[in-house]
Amino acid sequence: MELGRLKKKARFQLSNNGANLAFLFIMMALFYFLLPYLLGRFSLQTALIINGPVVLGCTFTFLV
Repeated sequence: MELGRLKKKARFQLSNNGANLAFLFIMMALFYFLLPYLLGRFSLQTALIINGPVVLGCTFTFLV
């Protein structure tokens, strides 16, 4: 595939999803950084267990 066609396809795919991806990133970052403070005791271990799948899901969403 030519480089120009790839660029057009990428721009088309991102044209309607930019705001959604930005919102998802902000929500994931807030969840990731605020979860240890909200959990209190044993927060680090619990946050690591919960945040792993959350970050994996966001990564999959960004890559697909």
